[in-house]
Amino acid sequence: MEDTTEHVMTRVLADVPVRQWVLSLPFQLRFLVAFDADLFGVIVRIFVDEVCRHHAARARELGVVTDVHSGAIACVQRFGSTLNLNPHLHLIAIDGVYARPAPTAVDATPSLVFYALPPPSIAEVEHVSAATCRRVVRLLERRGLATDEGLIPKDELTEHQRLADLAARQPSLFARVDAEGRVQRLRPAARPPRAGEVRGFSVHAGVYAAAGDAERRRRILRYCLRPPFAAAQFSPTHDGRVAFALRHPRADGATHVVFPQLTVLHKLSALVPAPGRHTVKYFGVLSSASPLRSEVVPAAPLELGLSSAVMSEGCSAGPVPAGGGRRARWAQLLRRVYGIDGMLCPQCGGKLRFIAAITEGTATRKILTHLDLDDEPPAPACRPRAPPWLFDG
Repeated sequence: MEDTTEHVMTRVLADVPVRQWVLSLPFQLRFLVAFDADLFGVIVRIFVDEVCRHHAARARELGVVTDVHSGAIACVQRFGSTLNLNPHLHLIAIDGVYARPAPTAVDATPSLVFYALPPPSIAEVEHVSAATCRRVVRLLERRGLATDEGLIPKDELTEHQRLADLAARQPSLFARVDAEGRVQRLRPAARPPRAGEVRGFSVHAGVYAAAGDAERRRRILRYCLRPPFAAAQFSPTHDGRVAFALRHPRADGATHVVFPQLTVLHKLSALVPAPGRHTVKYFGVLSSASPLRSEVVPAAPLELGLSSAVMSEGCSAGPVPAGGGRRARWAQLLRRVYGIDGMLCPQCGGKLRFIAAITEGTATRKILTHLDLDDEPPAPACRPRAPPWLFDG
């Protein structure tokens, strides 16, 4: 989360306003797209296209009649706030358009100019939702996945799909759990209607970061790129079940959702994405295939330090480019995620500096022997055993 956020902040998004668009799918469609990455990818492109069409239409209303371009970052998520299988999309869209002014005698190829757009109204959000709904329904009909009566269920399910179907059928118990793990049941509260909802396709576009507000833009990115859960959210209950803490209390006062132990494993297995599939995608002028990308993305930042092989931030040799790699330094990620400064000496508090990288076993053994340290790896704490299902029957 922090690594990709840092990459997007420094090398992808310029200092322009951005808006988060969220697309939620109908319940009947979520299970289908959860295990059909190609179908979900087409739906993502449809939604991005409708948001960009909305930007182009608003730009024409403001008098920007030249060829306009927009861009967005799509973050695919498979989870809901209660560990439920909920494939949906968070779209970080540039809240405006780029256009190239007409050439002049002085400048035959003028630079792109950014035009900010006003916030979308509720009617405009519903229009994007309705257009997305129509195109997705036509897509399902063309592929033979839906009729006028609804989606066509699959005759055969894979093992992964059976686990996900089993997890979806397990009822969720929302409750209040005290510090000792005692569960207090609550009555469910009615869910308020969602804005921008058309036949189960729900679109929300209320989160916004203005130009110059880097901290809010960073918070939006971290939210869209967050993992499904944090380990601290799990705790045992008094009766041997597992309580999962909610990020925010529900309207009925519930603070946790309680599962049997095996159900938690079913829930987590359903959240695993398909291998080899990107969960972060770039569209429009932010795409690597766009010829305009170099004109809109920020320049690579300058860093103080030696080459990228030297992991010290204290031995500087003047400003150098950040290099071709997009990964952040491990010391930066440790500070951002855990608040640990890995470049400080634990004994004197001074700055650690790079001395040498020793990879030869003979030299390593001599150093360890000189320091009166054991040069043999420690024995494993326990003997490895075979998976339990090998002993069944």
